[in-house]
Amino acid sequence: MQLLRDRAEVHEVALSVASGRGTLYVPLSDQGVLLHLAGSLKRSHFQFRNIKTYDVEIRTLDEMGLAGVRFVKADVRAASAKCLTALEQPSRATGR
Repeated sequence: MQLLRDRAEVHEVALSVASGRGTLYVPLSDQGVLLHLAGSLKRSHFQFRNIKTYDVEIRTLDEMGLAGVRFVKADVRAASAKCLTALEQPSRATGR
């Protein structure tokens, strides 16, 4: 992360097609380890016995107010197409 310190920002929000508040469901392994990369706004990890929940802010990409962006990393799994489709003006974020 040191290499990106001045060139990257991390935003602690959930991305979706509509803004608001929601619950982020994060499964725990049998050993009690948080599997944060498997977190989802949908309760879809029924194979895990334990789930930790977090109240999160949800935003659309448009609401992020991005400008001059060359790269976006969003861990949205199968929802990536929906999040990008919901972007009203893609050229505004990229400057093109």
